[in-house]
Amino acid sequence: MAFGWPGQSLRCHGVAKQQPTRFLTTRARGIEDSAPATQTLQTTQATCLVGSAGATSRDWDFLLTIATAGTGPVPTKLSSRGTDPMMPTDWHELHKMLTQCPWFANVGQWKEGEASKQVRRMDSWSDAQIWAKAEISWWCVNEASNVLREFLHTHHNKQYQDWNRHFDAFDPAIKELINGPIKAALPPKVGTPAIKKWIRSHLGRAYVECVYFPLSNMRLVYDQVEWFLKGHFPCGWFVAKPSAFPEHAMTVVY
Repeated sequence: MAFGWPGQSLRCHGVAKQQPTRFLTTRARGIEDSAPATQTLQTTQATCLVGSAGATSRDWDFLLTIATAGTGPVPTKLSSRGTDPMMPTDWHELHKMLTQCPWFANVGQWKEGEASKQVRRMDSWSDAQIWAKAEISWWCVNEASNVLREFLHTHHNKQYQDWNRHFDAFDPAIKELINGPIKAALPPKVGTPAIKKWIRSHLGRAYVECVYFPLSNMRLVYDQVEWFLKGHFPCGWFVAKPSAFPEHAMTVVY
């Protein structure tokens, strides 16, 4: 697993959390087996062996400098990430909003106050696609599900056993969005299976966060999906090291 800006060689050895699939009698839905092949983004190159003798505090300082260039310091409170203080606890409500939102109508355009220190802005579909396929982005979105699942397993195990059943209920609604307004709004060269997979993964995880919000008060992927509602494309996540997730994670948005 590589921790770093796409295109950098930031290798991580044995530090990623194990997915707690043992807590369910069947495999948990919404957790991807692996990320698509990492593509290259032209950036400053760096090398850091995470979890090995080669890693130093100076390495992490360098990474955080890259991650926050032009955006200010990394946030210390996850609660500051949300752009909407209210969150639906019925996933059907979020789905209805997504059927009516201006899909990708505002990519590359920013209203006053819309960007924040927690957001890294992309300027093109090509860069956005690289982020949506990047290994670090997929690690973060999987880890967001793991954070919620571990909390539910520990504190609300009975309700947690319904996790897969919820994803089964989401499937028809998500397919409706993917094959309807999302397909219609994506540029032809952008609407690839890989990009649709990225979008689909966020929808299901945001829906399940709605379902469990009364128990967990957790909104990690939901905060990403809010950018869809605003007509943007949340194309990636960045975090410099595993222990920094989710409090110090950054959202990458086009």
